[in-house]
Amino acid sequence: MYCHPIGHIISHMIPPMIGIQLMKAHIFTTAIWFPLVILNTIRDHCGYHLPFFPSSEYHDYHHAKFTECFGTFGYLDWLHGTDTTFRKSKQHQRHRTLWGNKSARELYPDSCFVIAGYYGTIRGSVPDVRTLPSASVILRDLIVCVFFAENGFYYVHRFLHLKPLYKLVHKKHHEWTALFAWTAMYCHPIGHIISHMIPPMIGIQLMKAHIFTTAIWFPLVILNTIRDHCGYHLPFFASSEYYDYHHAKFTECFGTFGYLDWLHGTDTTFRKSKQHQRHRTLWGNKSARELYPDSCSIKLQTHVFNKTVWELFNMETIQHFAFTFSLLIC
Repeated sequence: MYCHPIGHIISHMIPPMIGIQLMKAHIFTTAIWFPLVILNTIRDHCGYHLPFFPSSEYHDYHHAKFTECFGTFGYLDWLHGTDTTFRKSKQHQRHRTLWGNKSARELYPDSCFVIAGYYGTIRGSVPDVRTLPSASVILRDLIVCVFFAENGFYYVHRFLHLKPLYKLVHKKHHEWTALFAWTAMYCHPIGHIISHMIPPMIGIQLMKAHIFTTAIWFPLVILNTIRDHCGYHLPFFASSEYYDYHHAKFTECFGTFGYLDWLHGTDTTFRKSKQHQRHRTLWGNKSARELYPDSCSIKLQTHVFNKTVWELFNMETIQHFAFTFSLLIC
């Protein structure tokens, strides 16, 4: 993400959106696609050649040399001849998926001087990528990450709702009261950094988590953010009613899981609302509004409004058609 805004938009944001727009893809497909894009981008830039994942050697070589390896999968570089030097390099030999516990540098070692430099400098300062953490260590680190991400986000989020900061920083994000997935990133840069980027990183830094754990954690964070902002209460996923209510009312539901809102009393009105009844995971094909319908008065108001709009639309259509037809006759 460390790039110029224009570069970020035209190279990182627009290309992944083209297929979604052309195919008019469902929001469920979109919710699968964008976390995969984020995971692939993190893997490309993580600096580690992880086992069981596609190799990052290709993009590492691009950042080392600048003049080759512009793509992701490589077929366009091969077609245009922008990978000729890469194909003769040690990185090309290592550019393959690892299926065991040996690193690419063990399978295709560097010269003696490079190995001696590694052992004499950075070895031991980061978790050993050649040894995967156990399931219990991954679970422990993820629990710590969740705890600090939720606490960090809640208190920073409430801090951003204080009047001076809200007007200067956070109001940008609340311009949208009806959410869709892209509104997750529609915010002031300061708000994005202190509320969206720093809290998820606290647990990773405290636990000195393995890169494999990190590669699990950050896509989960992105997926959760997209789900919160997608505007749909999707079946088999956690409910988005909580965050929808926050964007509708502004003064409640600052957290993600809700326990800090309950502790500080910032969900009292929400708990009395229809949205609270609907705030649960759906396990069938019925929507939350079918299971917990609105009151009769709201239904009547909606019906009257829709009927009036339809009648006006029909009248406008008839008048427009009559006017057009009269011009053609004249």
